[in-house]
Amino acid sequence: MLRRRTVGDVMTEEVVTFRPDTPFQEVAALLDANDIAAAPVVDDDGACGCRKVCHLG
Repeated sequence: MLRRRTVGDVMTEEVVTFRPDTPFQEVAALLDANDIAAAPVVDDDGACGCRKVCHLG
């Protein structure tokens, strides 16, 4: 019997995150350097949004 895959099977363990005050140039550089299209924005209370490549244009 085939086992269904879960999010845990495919999730990234070392997540690139940004703070709300991270400059756009730094966000763009880190997204490019890590070959990713989006990353969570995290403040002291936890996740508060997501920054995507399309937000940088």
